[in-house]
Amino acid sequence: EVLNETKEGIKETVNETKEGIKETVNETKEAINATVNATTTDNETTETTQ
Repeated sequence: EVLNETKEGIKETVNETKEGIKETVNETKEAINATVNATTTDNETTETTQ
């Protein structure tokens, strides 16, 4: 019984960790995209002014 409860607890922890990783990856992708977009905009502005 204790073993089964431990297994269930581990499964839940693993699932929560996977979800957390997915969220982190998505947030990181969004941050990278925002940075890339900002950099691209800066470059275009620089090229226009030169």
